[in-house]
Amino acid sequence: MAKVFISGGISMYPDWEWRANFEKAETFLKLMDYEVISPRLIKPIVKEYDIEIEDKEERVWIQYMRACIRDLMNCDYIYFIEGHESSHGSKRERDLARTYCIKELVR
Repeated sequence: MAKVFISGGISMYPDWEWRANFEKAETFLKLMDYEVISPRLIKPIVKEYDIEIEDKEERVWIQYMRACIRDLMNCDYIYFIEGHESSHGSKRERDLARTYCIKELVR
């Protein structure tokens, strides 16, 4: 079964809204018989000696991006949900997917 990573905006939406956006994509992709990797379910990478950044929001964002990038690298496809164009994280994920030949799954 092919693995697909869902990419989309998170920090620019209220919690309930981004979660609903990802859940909708998860349901759709599972019905298409993909193994789905969703940031909604990913735990951040946190280490005791972790990032020395004062801004807590930025530090947490980096910790989540580390985990998302790790999981993206194990996928066959990347799937972008609506609103991804405004997401800094999605832009980085798109660049990495293109660099490492992870195909984009188009709606």
